Amino acid sequence: AAAASTRLLDYSAGTLTSAQIKAAGFQGCIRYVDAPANVGTKHVRPAEYADLTRGGCQVGLVFEITTTDMLGGRTAGIANAQRARAGANWIGYPTDGLIFMASDMHLTAARRRQTVHVTTSQLQTALAYLDGAISVLGNASVGVYGFTELIAAARAAGRGAAYWQCGVNPGSTSGVHIWQRNDTSTAVAGISCDINEVYVPLPSTDWF
Repeated sequence: AAAASTRLLDYSAGTLTSAQIKAAGFQGCIRYVDAPANVGTKHVRPAEYADLTRGGCQVGLVFEITTTDMLGGRTAGIANAQRARAGANWIGYPTDGLIFMASDMHLTAARRRQTVHVTTSQLQTALAYLDGAISVLGNASVGVYGFTELIAAARAAGRGAAYWQCGVNPGSTSGVHIWQRNDTSTAVAGISCDINEVYVPLPSTDWF
């Protein structure tokens, strides 16, 4: 598919200014968020957020501790969404803004073996994680980040309001909102960045 008209960066190795992002030809970014007590190098802080928004950048948020976050199910979804919302409040992000909950690993469905045993479905556990996050943030404020199988399952189950797919290109007619490109990346001001194509306008104009 052709590149989308809106392109966003995501990165974790440092911070960029709105001027640097715009000069590199991007309209904004998606940044990691966490509760203030847990903020590290990869997380957005109030001054950075203020600069990005003041400079006209679109800014979205994503929460991830490790690649296996969603395997913690509903309990983890609740706890992590609370951390994400605390961090969003700290930086001044809109109270109904979109926060992507991330699974940066492939997830398996239940598979029937030659015996009657059926393995635990990681996808069902991930959907329970999203249910937990939704109970805190509300469905309209939850975005879902992950590979094809999670995005397909979340969309089919109506979990979340926006979908950000990594790995295989979903295509601009798939209904997936954002594709994190797997075929190229870039560096801006010495920081390695992923490139994200916005295929479908996000459901709320106040997520950034």
